[in-house]
Amino acid sequence: MKKNIIFLSGMIFSSVGHASALYFYEVGTEDTALAGAGQAARAQDASTLLTNPAGMTRLPDHMVSGGLQAMGGDIPYTLNNTTDGRQSPGNVMTLFPNASMFYTQRLSDTVSAGLGLYGNYGLGIDFGNWAGDRLINAGIAYDSSPYKSQSDVALSMPTGDEWRLATGAQYQITPASNIGVAVEYLHMQSSNVKSDIFAGQYKNPWLWFASVNYSYQF
Repeated sequence: MKKNIIFLSGMIFSSVGHASALYFYEVGTEDTALAGAGQAARAQDASTLLTNPAGMTRLPDHMVSGGLQAMGGDIPYTLNNTTDGRQSPGNVMTLFPNASMFYTQRLSDTVSAGLGLYGNYGLGIDFGNWAGDRLINAGIAYDSSPYKSQSDVALSMPTGDEWRLATGAQYQITPASNIGVAVEYLHMQSSNVKSDIFAGQYKNPWLWFASVNYSYQF
């Protein structure tokens, strides 16, 4: 009985943690070469379980896809007030590696299942020692900002309206396997941070992605 009381009190009075950081859907797949355009409707490889799970039923009996990717860019942060000796951190974007692996399997004519191991980047920014710490493909995509106003965004989640421009190529090695490369440029809307101590702005931030992917069906 005492254990049940302790367990229930832990559920009722447990604290809630919040965090924010970079989140992107480029995870080293063929979608990177298309800037993610139409990813909710396509099913070209096993990574469709991430963006279009229903598309798994259109894949072969067994399929595995994997990729390696790097992200970099320029996300400069400038403090509004440096009269007290504080310095702006400058570019908070560091070179960030990523990798992914996906596997799908047909269980019946109408049911398929899959497993995906990937990351959407997360804490990919670094404020340094600072107090605020298959053929030639191409695509253009636009994402609207999650913020109502760019005049008040989170310091640790610099984002806004985003334009993506991408291109890439896929090479069919055998009838069952192919390899591809992709590059993408992302232009992000400028934004301001309201804070009593760390008020400042992200001015004309941008990112790049470069990836290589491989798919095999059996």
